[in-house]
Amino acid sequence: MLPSDEWQVIPLHWHAFATLPRCDSTPDAVLRDPYAVASWVAERTRGAELWHAHFRIASRGDSIRHHEVIVVSVTNEQCIYDCAIQSGS
Repeated sequence: MLPSDEWQVIPLHWHAFATLPRCDSTPDAVLRDPYAVASWVAERTRGAELWHAHFRIASRGDSIRHHEVIVVSVTNEQCIYDCAIQSGS
């Protein structure tokens, strides 16, 4: 069971960046659920011990910054990359 379902109330997804993004950066990954967010961050930061914390943060629909890794929550409406359209959401 997810600690929160807030991320589902307003359809959203996360844009993940392995380094600090610039204005013209495109995401390194598009993540669709809190499990994917926590796993992506853990794989890139050796932050496996923080997996549960990142999972809870993402399940609230929030963004995460861990060292140079940034995962930004974006509503499907706000997405400038058309990620929701590409996934069929």
